Amino acid sequence: MLGKEVRFQENVYIVIYDYKNEMIEIRKKGAANYNSQNVQLVRRTEVEVVKGISKEE
Repeated sequence: MLGKEVRFQENVYIVIYDYKNEMIEIRKKGAANYNSQNVQLVRRTEVEVVKGISKEE
């Protein structure tokens, strides 16, 4: 799931870390930094994949 765009609470995020315990770390798409307002830890089942691999780094 790493690098995919996902929708969570009406916002689009990029998956930045995929944990083995069904959790993923996501960063708000277009966010310039990794502060607590832009990054969240959520369950894989709470997000919906928007499209394939993102070109954003």
